[in-house]
Amino acid sequence: MESSLCYESQGMECPLQVKSKIEKELSDIGDGILKMLDKKLVPSASSGDSNVFYLKMKGDYHRYLPEFKTGGERKEAAESTLNAYKAAQLSNYFVESHFLASIIVCGVDDTAAP
Repeated sequence: MESSLCYESQGMECPLQVKSKIEKELSDIGDGILKMLDKKLVPSASSGDSNVFYLKMKGDYHRYLPEFKTGGERKEAAESTLNAYKAAQLSNYFVESHFLASIIVCGVDDTAAP
């Protein structure tokens, strides 16, 4: 209690209050980015590569949240991270499979000299 009064008397905030404010800001920014990814960027991805990029980004932002969350919020964010990375991996698999199939179908041989 004394340390709290000391901070207030010097016109400063308690470090725990500052930490809480920063964590809330990080959470709000991360949530905003995740909403944008879910509602706009992933659905409008024009190619497989951009879809993989956005899904990986979604996993990255979910990964940042558990660094300061606790309890159920931490577990939920960690599970969301895993789900987003799995979706990116699956999407990447389909992109690569489609690319390989198009090479085989078209008879492209990239080992031949021009």
